[in-house]
Amino acid sequence: MAPDIVRLLRAMRAPEFEYRDPFAAASAQPSPRRAAWPGLLIVAVASLERGAGRTTLAANLATAVGRRGVRAAAIDLDPRDHARLHFRAATPSIRLPGSAVQWTERSVGYVPYGRDPVGVIETLAEGSGVVFLDTPAQPSPALEQALAEADEVLVVVRASPAAAETFRATEALLARWRRPAWRRTRARYVVNHFDARRKVDRDSLAALRAVAGTRLLAHAVQQDEAVRTALARGRCVQDEAPGSQVVADLQAIARDYGASDARTPKGPS
Repeated sequence: MAPDIVRLLRAMRAPEFEYRDPFAAASAQPSPRRAAWPGLLIVAVASLERGAGRTTLAANLATAVGRRGVRAAAIDLDPRDHARLHFRAATPSIRLPGSAVQWTERSVGYVPYGRDPVGVIETLAEGSGVVFLDTPAQPSPALEQALAEADEVLVVVRASPAAAETFRATEALLARWRRPAWRRTRARYVVNHFDARRKVDRDSLAALRAVAGTRLLAHAVQQDEAVRTALARGRCVQDEAPGSQVVADLQAIARDYGASDARTPKGPS
């Protein structure tokens, strides 16, 4: 198990990995981490598809939630360390002693790969906040731990003919790695790079909704060249194209994660 993940779990008050039994009956006892930090929501942004845009969504959702007045940070757990590229143009405004969080705005921060994630957990846990974990695309101990211990999982998929099959493969992975006793909700799905002008995108979205039901977010994230332009300039798309449809889609998702009831413990669904 990667050292960064071990430290993350320790900060989250999670049990040691070897004590987790996927076949054990779900415990009725609340998570000690959740009891200690009731206002903190940890969301694992995951995808089994490379290029689906999981890092882009993690960074931009952290920005969108933070600009709604809720402290939010993106933690990069992917060795490629790409999350930081979305914040290159920003000058860190605050660096708290002992914290790994690089705050680019009052309520928006990120933690590059390889840094100790304990700081962001402890800093955000002092009040309320949302942490978006940018997970690796390939199965790994880091991905397994993030999926197992996060409060919620947001799975990013492309609008492609394989979308329904990707859903089934992801569900099988989650069934092995996600702990029902800790789960707030079942994983939710979001379609990224969506273009309603393409018939294949519309058909793929319909096929995915048929198998995922209400777990597929109502807002697909529109494909927009502004996303690539923003990344090239080292900033989030909200600053590049504030009036675009892609920003409206991100803000709609951010309203969900930034709402006060989203950061309140819920039982499994």
